[in-house]
Amino acid sequence: MMLPPTSRHAARSALPPLRLWQSACLQQALATLSPQHPHFLCQATPGAGKMRLAAELANELMSRGDIDYVLYCGPTRAVVQAAIEALQTVTGKSMHGQLGAAGAGMTYQALPGRLDALKRLGQQHRVLLVWDESHHAAGHLGGEGPNQWGSTLMALERHMAYTLALSGTPWRTDGSCMPLLRYLEVADGAKNTAAVPGTSEGAMTERVAPASAAAHVLQPDFVYTLQDAIRDGVCRYPRVQLVDNRAIELSSFHPRTGRQETLCVNLNPYTGSVS
Repeated sequence: MMLPPTSRHAARSALPPLRLWQSACLQQALATLSPQHPHFLCQATPGAGKMRLAAELANELMSRGDIDYVLYCGPTRAVVQAAIEALQTVTGKSMHGQLGAAGAGMTYQALPGRLDALKRLGQQHRVLLVWDESHHAAGHLGGEGPNQWGSTLMALERHMAYTLALSGTPWRTDGSCMPLLRYLEVADGAKNTAAVPGTSEGAMTERVAPASAAAHVLQPDFVYTLQDAIRDGVCRYPRVQLVDNRAIELSSFHPRTGRQETLCVNLNPYTGSVS
């Protein structure tokens, strides 16, 4: 049920202001999304506030009359429920997926069983598809084709007005590419020098090596790293617990002299003591 206007205004006004990176990403997404460029990938470190960004983007697109409906997909029920609450708070509209709602949320597991209905929804309305934790979907697995989530997204995407992909870790351990996103083919030796959006737009469409000798490097539309988040006070320094490693070396460069320094740590795997 939709909240009354006073309650919607109170819930909206209680939200903290957008972080600088959220404002920057929101403006870039609004400027980028178009019928010619319907996909947008936000790569932001875990805990930075990607769902708030998604809700604000949905609200702006609705206010501009660019979309009629929001469809959110996430990996678990808990994540989906949190996303629905965020969308409702920011937009002031119901997102329960029932009659009169402006959106719905569901897990990736639920997508295949509702694919036909969602296709009809996209054919009749302008829908923004938000797919969170996008690294769970594979566009292709070597020569085996996409996994189930990836194939469902690709079948659904063609009926959506826009898609917003969110991930803090947009890569897969099996080496497969994610669907709907842009990749740059680079020689293996040049993988670390591939362009990042915002630094060299022209490099995003170049193919600098043949496919047979190329690696695929993801081209996000917006990147907010852990280093950026720590600098802005959004995230804390990560704490890494070292286990079962007898010989650990930590190399760094002195901030003043620039000299490389190496610290050797011996960890006893039985007692956990460090020497």
